[in-house]
Amino acid sequence: MFVMGGIMLLIPVSIHEEGFGFSGKIEHRVPLWTALDRLSGNGPWIVLGYFNNVLYANERLGKAVSDEEMLPFQSTVARCDLHDMKTTGAFFTWNNKQPSETRIFSRIDRVLANSDWLALWSDWLSHYQPEGTFDHCPCIVSCGESCKRRKRYFKFFNMWSRVEEFGELVKEYWQMQITGTPMYIMARKLKMLKPCPRSLNRGLFSDIERNTDVAFNLLIDCQLQLQNDPTNVILMDKEKQLRESYQLMKESRTDFLKQKAKCAWAREGDTNSAMFYQALQHRQMHNKVLHIESMSGVDCRDPDDILKAFLAYYETLLRSSAPTSGFYKSIVTQGVTLDESDWLGLCSIPTEEEIRKVVFSIPNEKSPSPDGLSGCLPKIINPAQCAFIKGRSILVNIFISQDLVRLYERKSASPRCLMKVDLRKAYDSIEWDFVANMSLRMTHLMFADDLLLFYKGEVLKGTGFKKGSLPFKYLGVNISHKRLTKSDCNNLVDMMIFVLPIGAVDRIQALCRNFLWEGSDKYSKAPLVNWNVLCQSKEHGGLGLIDSKQWNIEAIGKLVWWLATKQDHLWIRWVDNVYLKGKDWMLYEPFPSSSWAWRKICDVKNIYKPGYAQGKWCGDDCYTIANGYDWLRQEHLLKVQWYSVVWNRYNVPKWSFTMWLQQQQRLLTLDRLTKMGMEVPTECFLCGTAPESHSHLFSECVYTLKCHQLLADWLQLPKRDIVNCVKIAKKHG
Repeated sequence: MFVMGGIMLLIPVSIHEEGFGFSGKIEHRVPLWTALDRLSGNGPWIVLGYFNNVLYANERLGKAVSDEEMLPFQSTVARCDLHDMKTTGAFFTWNNKQPSETRIFSRIDRVLANSDWLALWSDWLSHYQPEGTFDHCPCIVSCGESCKRRKRYFKFFNMWSRVEEFGELVKEYWQMQITGTPMYIMARKLKMLKPCPRSLNRGLFSDIERNTDVAFNLLIDCQLQLQNDPTNVILMDKEKQLRESYQLMKESRTDFLKQKAKCAWAREGDTNSAMFYQALQHRQMHNKVLHIESMSGVDCRDPDDILKAFLAYYETLLRSSAPTSGFYKSIVTQGVTLDESDWLGLCSIPTEEEIRKVVFSIPNEKSPSPDGLSGCLPKIINPAQCAFIKGRSILVNIFISQDLVRLYERKSASPRCLMKVDLRKAYDSIEWDFVANMSLRMTHLMFADDLLLFYKGEVLKGTGFKKGSLPFKYLGVNISHKRLTKSDCNNLVDMMIFVLPIGAVDRIQALCRNFLWEGSDKYSKAPLVNWNVLCQSKEHGGLGLIDSKQWNIEAIGKLVWWLATKQDHLWIRWVDNVYLKGKDWMLYEPFPSSSWAWRKICDVKNIYKPGYAQGKWCGDDCYTIANGYDWLRQEHLLKVQWYSVVWNRYNVPKWSFTMWLQQQQRLLTLDRLTKMGMEVPTECFLCGTAPESHSHLFSECVYTLKCHQLLADWLQLPKRDIVNCVKIAKKHG
């Protein structure tokens, strides 16, 4: 253990102690990142203390967080395979103790551990206490007590279905005669069947990870023996049995990890076992509850006390005895209700084919989702609720709420109110008197349990509510009366259909560009090839990368298509009533007082006008972001002749990339280095008879010509042309 500049390290090896002084300058933290890089790979280790740096944008309040501050820390954490230890207590670990107007909260103290540490000590817990008179919260790192083993509930594992015995067991129990209703018969057979898979699991699949390794070692030993005695028939049969056994164990282990890790599985490549062991480990660590504070304020650490605290909380929440005024049928009937045909549809008995189709459509690693109401739900769920219904979009609520608040800070605007509500109780606890009084004077937007209430008038007096301020977070987006800035969009990288500021799109593009040329988020040199060329398709001379700016335009084009085809969305109705007011969408021009997002959508509409004039995306021709992107970027480009030579399955990707740079005349040949101001020799290193350039190196150098001739002679080509050589090689495999 040693301390350096407020950072404590616990590692299993002795290393030299170093000290770091921290200040507000980002470059002063670089020595710490470098030291942490050197520690990676040293087995299990943990680092904790005062980093003077936030890791994510949401870890500071009162002051903006820049990419320049976060990215070096994020890169170091990723390279060192560090993860936040399970944490309780205060989220913000430091504040500047200033008045409310200038108060800043930050999470700059943390406990990080690598995967090797978490694999050995997953029960460790870090707890941040209130700071008292200090500016930093004290942190207590404790070794959590192992959870008591409790009764394990039955879980089905897909690996069981890989053995024939399992199918025979199911068939045997399913053929048993039991009297009763169909539901009782099925439940009874399933209950009787449970002990059989458990015994099968204990016999064949217990400790599946270790048994797979044992099966592999047995196979390797047998194959080594067979190498020394290749004619031994007994060893051949044994090797075949061991190979089949190992294959079964390997596939079973893969199925087991898939289910336990509950995260995406690569479709190609190896079995990803190391990555999914990590995912499983982190999932189990974060799902463990090692510490909780009960409703009465008692600190619970014993597993039994934790269980009682959970039960007490939810019993209080869901079994509230607060008096209600009864059910108001008149309020419910104001909404949409189901008619007789809907009742009959809900009660209709599904056919065997429908049941089979639904059951077999469930993915192997997923649980079945509720279904059967898809025809009725769109009728009875208000359009203001954009969740649960296929085709409704989260963007509808974001755009409408942005539009509604754009006048909130204007002095000339009439009194109005917005309340953000997070519903935590079931609907059976609704106070119907309140709904009856307010339903005719309020409107709302809703996504699952995230509710926005809008009210025209003054509600602060006598209600106990306090006035808030803009912007605020709703569905992950800053809702503001002003144009969004780059810092507002730090968490919107995966929402490209949203109207993003140019600065945010530039940041996404810079990250992609830097990763291509440097393999990291930083790149200080001039790129070898212009970004616009890189974003062209391979057939047109590029690499087929996505142009973030262009993609965002095409994503907004989806909204343009919604309006052009009058899709059934709440936002379409909003726009038609507030902005269009019956005008032709293609001829409409926005007013200067319109919201910035609406003006941006109108600008994109003007880009797409020629396409709609040609009849594109009308009728059955649905607009997609992909075909909009292709239409705008590739419309006037010609295919390059060398496409099939550079990009084919016979080339190693590295070779293809080098050949592509050569076709772009962007390899760092000596003549280009000289033009850049570097003092280097200009003669070709191969022949020494002429300056090294692209044309000389690939078509004029005597060594190159000799290679072309040898290749052409080998392929028996009369014309010594390297392009034709490659085409002939492709043709003959």
